[in-house]
Amino acid sequence: MISNKKMMIMKKILFCISMLTVFFSMASCEENQMDDYENTPAIYFTRNDGQSDSINYSFFILNSAIKRDTIYVRVYSMGKRANYDRPIAIEQTNKDKPNAAKAGVHYVAFDDAEVKSSFIISANKVYADIPIIVLRDASLTLQEKRLELSVKENENFNIGIQEWSKFVVTISDQISKPKMWDSFWKYFFGQSWGIIKMRFIVEATGYTTWESRPSDYSYLTWLSATAKQALLDYNLAHPGDPLKETTGDIISLDK
Repeated sequence: MISNKKMMIMKKILFCISMLTVFFSMASCEENQMDDYENTPAIYFTRNDGQSDSINYSFFILNSAIKRDTIYVRVYSMGKRANYDRPIAIEQTNKDKPNAAKAGVHYVAFDDAEVKSSFIISANKVYADIPIIVLRDASLTLQEKRLELSVKENENFNIGIQEWSKFVVTISDQISKPKMWDSFWKYFFGQSWGIIKMRFIVEATGYTTWESRPSDYSYLTWLSATAKQALLDYNLAHPGDPLKETTGDIISLDK
């Protein structure tokens, strides 16, 4: 006969074996679920590589002859790499909202042949830099346009991280008054500030870094002299019609 002590020991051993079986079964299920998750192809806008959830783009600092530019938005894929190119789908979600950017007017449509072939995760890659070609429409000088993007499911990818499935591009041809204007730049270009004046200075000098000051004083002197000479040349070429601000005030670089 088996003693009570031996019976207790056998019961404990059977209990331990039972618990180990349950543990390994659960671990196997979780591992299979994780494999299924990691191997499901999906796409999202990265928040790594210095990219946030939006880009604010302005044509203002570019020469007025430049009518289009390209910005890039990085997307990442989840799941295993593929040994073939996989097209991805991106859509605009604010088409009917106020101030929405319009395809063909403010940006090149995503199904346009010029960009469509670039909307892919290339073979053996896990990310892509998607080109957004922005167009310099006259309306951008008056109003900022908003392009709200979202990743979209297709035959290759599901939507990945939900919180990172959207991205916003704002497009304009405007600029705000530099924070340093009244404390620094006014001594070189006059106290008054306006959009037309600012654009004229940028085009005359090529200078675009207005939130920091050059350390070379001779360069500052050159910037000032170059802009003033350009304004003098413009006014001489337009007798009776000097350069004016949007308010109608005559532009001065001395006051």
